[in-house]
Amino acid sequence: MIPRDEHDDLETFGRLMDDPTRRDDPVDAFFARERELVEDLPGHDVHLQGVLRAGRTGRRRSTGWLVAGAAAVAAVATAVGVGMLGTGQEELRPAGDPTTVSLPEPSEATTPAPTASRAEPADGQLLARSVSAGDDRTRAVLGEARCSAETTCPLLLRTTDDGQSWINTAALPDLSVAPPGGIAVAPDQVGILRWASADTGYLAGSVLRRTTDGGTTWADMPYPGGTIVATEVADGVVHLVSAGECTEQGCAGPLRVYRAGTGDSSADVVVLDEDVSGITGAQLVVRGPRAYLSVGTADGSRTYRIGEQAEHLEPCDEGDSVFFGTPADGEGPLSALCGTPGDDGGTSIRVRTSTDDGVTWSPASPSVAVGGTIAGYAETQPGTAVAVTRGEAGGRALRTTDGGASWRVAKADSVQWSWVAAGGDDRVYGLADDSEGFLESTDGGQSWRVEVLAP
Repeated sequence: MIPRDEHDDLETFGRLMDDPTRRDDPVDAFFARERELVEDLPGHDVHLQGVLRAGRTGRRRSTGWLVAGAAAVAAVATAVGVGMLGTGQEELRPAGDPTTVSLPEPSEATTPAPTASRAEPADGQLLARSVSAGDDRTRAVLGEARCSAETTCPLLLRTTDDGQSWINTAALPDLSVAPPGGIAVAPDQVGILRWASADTGYLAGSVLRRTTDGGTTWADMPYPGGTIVATEVADGVVHLVSAGECTEQGCAGPLRVYRAGTGDSSADVVVLDEDVSGITGAQLVVRGPRAYLSVGTADGSRTYRIGEQAEHLEPCDEGDSVFFGTPADGEGPLSALCGTPGDDGGTSIRVRTSTDDGVTWSPASPSVAVGGTIAGYAETQPGTAVAVTRGEAGGRALRTTDGGASWRVAKADSVQWSWVAAGGDDRVYGLADDSEGFLESTDGGQSWRVEVLAP
């Protein structure tokens, strides 16, 4: 169990948030002033390994997550996830050499998005589904808004001042937003938002759309098909994990991973193609040119390293839930949080690391029993990580600074955590059910505040 003295270190759950003149040529002076106002932005998407996690813990004991993520946050009750357990032992049948498949004919680009006045938060509350952040001041939120008196539609909000204000960037009345569980269960639904740069981004679910103008307009991006259950972008490459048709109980097969350059207008390279059915979850973590994928099925989980082709990994024991972690800057070893479900509904967790991209793994850290199930795991720097839980007794945010040898409770409440991810430096983002905003920590998970979205 967690040492008793560490239980005393609880904090209450979150808080609301708190030109020079010149005498020379006037044209030169104008452009000089404009150049001084230009702010350089990092060229990478923050490492918020997202998404669709832990939504169904109340229905099945072995619940966990379905990830769709680089920074998903919820303004209200967004349980993002589906359970995942086990490490499948059957032989991997990778796609082998990357293959190019036939794509459907491209659809016409969507019309320019309505102005902000035509999209307002539904029922007075913004139901956020996903967030992707470009740096610690720039973020975008995919939420659900009321586009007319009768219908709701996806609404895209952006902030460039670290959440002080949010701008309605686009509304998409021809689409719908995936339900609070996070999985697209109907045609023309989206639940995942990811940004590759200031201009290029992706909306994914039962359709895939792409913007190249900062989110003002979106066009269908052809891909071989399926419901996209996880997406991540890094180093100029977008990874798309797809399954077959999905319901609230899970997704049919096949399981596929597509890769495309962020400058490509279609995704047609398949690096993994498995005849898998009963898909209940997916977590995707990007580390340099490779991605690490953990997939839950009705028969257990499967873990992969995705590069030019797919390779099977075994970081944890059979029957464990698996969460991959890596610092946002990619420095240090790859880590895996292994969770073994207990008969009492709790979970025993331990951490293993790899310094050779998952080929071999260190001995596991001591096993620590926590209540409920693991809903997310994020590593801020080597050896320092945050894990969040959910369960009948409420959820907790746990923090380790010694690679999992010991854990301290940073936050405990009746809140049900559903996701957590690192955002670079010591910034960590969190998602919880029934929260009016997303949670944010700027000290590596030691303290948290609630950031309320204000469109």
